[in-house]
Amino acid sequence: MASTTNTTSGLPSEVKYLFFDVFGTVVSVTSSLIHGLESHAQSALQNPSPSHQIPADVHARASKMTTSDWHDVTLSWRANYHDFVKDWLAADYAAAGTTQYRSLDEQNPELLSGALEGAGLAGLWSERQIRDVCNVWHELEAYDDSAEGLRLMKKGGRYTVCTLSDGNEELLRDMAAVRGLEWDHVFGGSSFGAYKPSPRMYLGAARKVGARPEECALVAAHLQDARAAWECGFSVVYVQRGVEERVGIEGVEKIRKEGWVNVWVQKGEGDEGRQGLIEAARRL
Repeated sequence: MASTTNTTSGLPSEVKYLFFDVFGTVVSVTSSLIHGLESHAQSALQNPSPSHQIPADVHARASKMTTSDWHDVTLSWRANYHDFVKDWLAADYAAAGTTQYRSLDEQNPELLSGALEGAGLAGLWSERQIRDVCNVWHELEAYDDSAEGLRLMKKGGRYTVCTLSDGNEELLRDMAAVRGLEWDHVFGGSSFGAYKPSPRMYLGAARKVGARPEECALVAAHLQDARAAWECGFSVVYVQRGVEERVGIEGVEKIRKEGWVNVWVQKGEGDEGRQGLIEAARRL
């Protein structure tokens, strides 16, 4: 496990590589998915495909959907994803690390289909259209502070910045190009055939750049992810993104008191317009 002793920079001086969780830390997942689902639904309803007929009851239901309703579908889609990863990790542990890997791009159509069925919207899109809808993950909107925060952390060559995401590399590269995210290296689940919080992800990332774990830090908005990295010897920069945290208020306070997070950036901390990753860069 990494040392919990802070230096004046907030991280141990030997840290050279910053690995970033992406979904929820660098890009806003929920708001992006809501917008994507709502936009694709309006397109399907207003400009129906000649090769796919929407069932009448589904058409009627979808026509009455509000942004709040699409928020519920989005949460269901994300919950299906978390359940999938949880089940995969359990199977991989039982199989001693030999469970077949499926990328997020491969898995997402099934996860979305499950969410649509649960909302009574099965048949709104064809299978091909569902795959098109899932491409919204390749263009998730970055937080306002993300691109500049990354540039500040790279400035002067102090840190090398890399993704460490459950997303596959193609998805992450597309997103970086669209959102102006200047990564030095892109690593995802497809790089290691695993999902976080498998140690294969963190230790594999360190090996990819030829570093020891103590030379690495994870930047994340999820404390479960952060703890797994810390247990592998990484330092931790925690950037609070509000609704992204899943351990609850009491869990957050308990972890903060444990003291293993090296740099803790609270939501809203920093000057107006220079929060999140920009504030993290300032602290580093």
